[in-house]
Amino acid sequence: LLVSNRNATAGFPNMPNPDPKNVTAIASDSLASFIIPANSASGKDIGFQGLSPAGGSYPRHFSVNKKGDLVAVGLQNSGRVVVYKRCVKTGMVCDKPVADIEGLGGVSSVVWDEAEEALDR
Repeated sequence: LLVSNRNATAGFPNMPNPDPKNVTAIASDSLASFIIPANSASGKDIGFQGLSPAGGSYPRHFSVNKKGDLVAVGLQNSGRVVVYKRCVKTGMVCDKPVADIEGLGGVSSVVWDEAEEALDR
């Protein structure tokens, strides 16, 4: 189970700036990972695993790809999308992004284009 924590940068470390020429760190909200045991019928056995950086401010939406090994985070107030690796077995999100794009305005959602036709390109 993966959830986003919006407007919650207090106490969470800032992220390095993806621009190597800019040393100003980026304030980041977080993504929280929880584990739900396979034998849990009631959902009461949910366990907290840890926090990962969202990549900026106000993670409005995130999307996990079909394979489950990547998560794209749409950051509304930062106007960017950040992609992280994700461990399929544990569900934990890595701390360092594998891709990002800025200057998008108020991002409200992110969607993977994984239709069979798109994957064959």
